[in-house]
Amino acid sequence: MTYIVFLCVILLIAVFATYTVVENNRKKAEAFKKQQFNDKVKYVTENYKKQISLYAEAKLIRPKHVPMMQAVVNNFFVVQPHSESNLILMEVCLENLTNVLASEMAKSHVTGNKDQLAERILNFVSELPTGRDFNKIFYEQLLPGLVTSLKSADVLNEATIEALSAEENEAQTEEKSSTTN
Repeated sequence: MTYIVFLCVILLIAVFATYTVVENNRKKAEAFKKQQFNDKVKYVTENYKKQISLYAEAKLIRPKHVPMMQAVVNNFFVVQPHSESNLILMEVCLENLTNVLASEMAKSHVTGNKDQLAERILNFVSELPTGRDFNKIFYEQLLPGLVTSLKSADVLNEATIEALSAEENEAQTEEKSSTTN
């Protein structure tokens, strides 16, 4: 009988030790996953803020509007849960915004219309919400529309249209001159 009790005690200790090891590993894995998530959020946030500061240095964004532009990223997780799907949404929104700003900045250098771009950015900033209005609806529905309002007509398309119009006019004048001869 003592052997059975002794064997049961040893088995209980082994089960408890195994449970403790498994639970500690689960907690470490959970902490590691959370750390990876936080690192990715930090990377995306810092990258966006660097882009905004570059645009401010290029005098594309006024210094007083920089905090408002940074509020887009700073307030993302204020009223939304920290989840992978929300992180992906944040990455997509910020990538879209920075890509549009980069392309518009390039267009403004080609056309020399920095003032028009600055005005569109001013309108963009004035349409940004405050506080708790930075919610999922804003990031999924309103922000893409605001980003679209930053876009101007493509410089290459306008130049191509003008070139095609000029070629068509030349072709028409050549046809007229060949038919009259």
